[in-house]
Amino acid sequence: MFCSKCGNQISENSAFCENCGAPVQIPAQTEEIKADTAPYQPKHEEEAFEPEYTQAPASPQEQFPDEPQQYPNQPQQQYPNQPQQYGYGYAPTREKKPMSPKTKKIIIFSAIGAGVLAAILIVLFVVIIPAIKDANTTKIRLADYRTVKFANVNYDDPNAKNEVLDGKIGGAVVWNSKKLAKDIEVDESVAERILSSYANSLSKEQTLNGKSFSSSFSGAKKDDVISATVFWPGDGDGNILNQLAEKSLNSKVDQLEEQYDIKIVRETTTAEIKISDVLEKQNITVTEPVEVDMLGKIVEGNYIEVKPDYGDYCELKTKQFSFEDKGFKFSHDKDSSYVDVYKNGTKLNSVYLSFSDKYYLKNNDKVTISVDSYYVTDLEEHGLKLTRDSIDYTVKYEAETTAPSTAPETTAPTTAPQTTAPATTSPETTADTTAPETTAANTTEATKAA
Repeated sequence: MFCSKCGNQISENSAFCENCGAPVQIPAQTEEIKADTAPYQPKHEEEAFEPEYTQAPASPQEQFPDEPQQYPNQPQQQYPNQPQQYGYGYAPTREKKPMSPKTKKIIIFSAIGAGVLAAILIVLFVVIIPAIKDANTTKIRLADYRTVKFANVNYDDPNAKNEVLDGKIGGAVVWNSKKLAKDIEVDESVAERILSSYANSLSKEQTLNGKSFSSSFSGAKKDDVISATVFWPGDGDGNILNQLAEKSLNSKVDQLEEQYDIKIVRETTTAEIKISDVLEKQNITVTEPVEVDMLGKIVEGNYIEVKPDYGDYCELKTKQFSFEDKGFKFSHDKDSSYVDVYKNGTKLNSVYLSFSDKYYLKNNDKVTISVDSYYVTDLEEHGLKLTRDSIDYTVKYEAETTAPSTAPETTAPTTAPQTTAPATTSPETTADTTAPETTAANTTEATKAA
């Protein structure tokens, strides 16, 4: 039995509650209430759905009018040993305490913290981690792996001193497998296989100074820029064949990306290649054309020889000579029509000298000495520019240089036999003539005897 005021368990014979001192009154209807509130037990199966109902007893306040009333703010405790009454019985209920402001703040801030944490996790796994992974993955733009291989450069010898002439630079646009090998950290041979497996099949285009070329170019300057484009098949052109090619290519690219942890940009890409940057990376020196007045040096050096010819005429010949100017050597052999040109001990070419006239020349005659334009152009490819391809030469032929050739005509040795011819009939002359012959014979015989 429990106290109706404080709910404390009391003995059945107690008149007052030991806890709060409230008088204990035992209603006479207790047994009836217990009987009425007991679960209904059907007597037979037929009566299972016809329970007997009794009139509900009066409320506890009506049964115990003298007991104190419960106040709204007084907490009601639920005791574990207190039997709960169902149906028509009475079971005291515990009122909820109002939530304190501190508790409310804790709950609010906890909810906010949980929301912030959830947002951070979403950003971390959806944005940051994929971004970090994407940042650590090497992106391959195919156009960035196009470079220039220059003509007349020794790539086999790393110690070779290579030079190109500004304005005469030539070469071809090729794949840069060395750069790809460095970016994805593989051997260069592997990078070459990667490019050859799909990149070589792609369409490519290069332009220099607004002019398109297939692969090779010439006549470029160090400050020129080559625009290189690599086309991705089916890139919005609507061509079915290109789309099929793209599908096949994507399959190969998927394998490459997974194998080497790279990401290939699958679209048409363009890169600008500065010739000066490539020359610097390949340790190639750019030289400017050197201007040399070769014909002027030949004339000023008196390397043209004037020789007498028939009568009052003369002829021109080139002497043997050799001179150097601005790092180039010019050499000419006697009786040759060519001038050999050398640079750093290497023969570049031979220049043919031609004369407008060489024979039957007289004093103060004008002669033009020139070189063929073919040789001039070829020398320019090696950095030598002749300031002129022709020069005028004035013949200087003095009269005294012909005196030895006219002396025999003034001495007239051929007329002496005409004046002495009669003397040949004189016996004295004959005797004098035969005397040396006899003496010669005697001398020979004396020599043999000895």
